[in-house]
Amino acid sequence: MELAKKALMFAAAVAIASVLALAVAPRAAHAVAAILVTVTNTEANPVPTADLFRSAAQNVELFCTGRSGVVSGVSCGQVNPQTGPPLPGVQYTVPAGQNLVITTIDFDVVNPAPGITTNALATLDPQTLNYQIREYLAVPNNVTTQFSFPGTGIVIPAGLQPLVTINSGPFVVIRGYLTPN
Repeated sequence: MELAKKALMFAAAVAIASVLALAVAPRAAHAVAAILVTVTNTEANPVPTADLFRSAAQNVELFCTGRSGVVSGVSCGQVNPQTGPPLPGVQYTVPAGQNLVITTIDFDVVNPAPGITTNALATLDPQTLNYQIREYLAVPNNVTTQFSFPGTGIVIPAGLQPLVTINSGPFVVIRGYLTPN
């Protein structure tokens, strides 16, 4: 009987200690976390931040159509999520104060001949009409091909228009996102 009484008292003491530990632990845990997660945001070492409410609005999808072998820049426009592909002749220009970071380019190839066709990603400055090839892309014929540019992507500065030469198919889709300069 004496042994049962001691065991019951020990169990009660453990229960009371557990309740007290639960009541005190959150404050102690917060104090330790506050010490470990101190961030100093200085001009020399700025802390990057992201506006999560605008991140989806920064995505850009361009739909480029054209005749085979012709630079299709006159019809490389932004896809509207509600209405779909742009009207022909509507050209996308990277907005002022932004950079377009291209992450993927999809080529839909309809050339039935065997082999590979060379296409190019270029930019056009609408003010000076300066045309610059940024990437040459070898696309297998009669296959849809996606090129991915992970990490830094291909950066197109503000004011320029991304163009694609289409030597192998009716359309190209360019995907990326906007970042501030």
